[in-house]
Amino acid sequence: MQAGLIIGDWGNSNARAWLCGADGTVLDERRGPGIAVLRSDGDAIAAAFADLIQGWPADIPALLAGVVGASFGWRDAGYLACPIAVAAIGTGLVRAPTNGRAVWIAPGLRCTNAWGMADTMRGEELQLAGWAAQHGEPEALVVMPGTHCKWTRLSCGHVEHFHSAISGELFALLRDHSVMVDRTARDAPHDAAAFADGVALARAAAGVDLAALLFGARAQQAVGAMPPVAAPSFLSGIIIGADVRTALHLYGGKLPVAVIGEAALSARYIAALGDWGVSASVVDGDAAMRAGLMAVAQAAGIAD
Repeated sequence: MQAGLIIGDWGNSNARAWLCGADGTVLDERRGPGIAVLRSDGDAIAAAFADLIQGWPADIPALLAGVVGASFGWRDAGYLACPIAVAAIGTGLVRAPTNGRAVWIAPGLRCTNAWGMADTMRGEELQLAGWAAQHGEPEALVVMPGTHCKWTRLSCGHVEHFHSAISGELFALLRDHSVMVDRTARDAPHDAAAFADGVALARAAAGVDLAALLFGARAQQAVGAMPPVAAPSFLSGIIIGADVRTALHLYGGKLPVAVIGEAALSARYIAALGDWGVSASVVDGDAAMRAGLMAVAQAAGIAD
């Protein structure tokens, strides 16, 4: 099959690029460093992109999403305001400064969240577009867990609003840079029972300050009530449980829920939602991203 388009998700941590046929079939895949590693100037990012896709056809366009379009990325692609039609996600593409290949960058989304504060997403909106392309545009609550978890309310084919939580980043900070987790336990395997205990605590202690709950991991170890290897999973359960509790308080538990993301992390959110009696479907994050990028490329006339 002849290659027709390069699509990519370029975040802070890593870059993923796919060489695709015109119908979206993946012909090759590459991974590289994220923008946080390269954060300097546009020329450095352009050079990194050229290295990433070296050997791929030079005469086909590329469409990128993620923080590559942030103010510190290749080119600032701005944000589209919510509410916005799912079908309009990816409109307003900007072109990266290149000497040859046409490289387009998708804008992110912004809204005013339930607390009256500005909120943003950059990259996850393409996963939303991909999910909608495959599942239609139902009333739904879509959660996209990751470094910054996004909870999005879809209604009548529109992204009404969303909110973000630093769930993944908070867990990483506590695991790697605090006394909550012993350094010998940082890479401990997932402990499902300890995770469930953390979720149950977050649910039972509604209204209790999250910081107070998190310290329990340290205290439990200090008195011998918890082995150090269980602490990371216990903390994860508290954080994800609090994340789920807040979202269900805001949006209710009646909407269909979809979890879009990496399999292991999505499974933890499914388990936490189940503690509230909420079932959810799971969608592979990479597949949703590719579907969204292809849908936007086709709508914009980039993909033949």
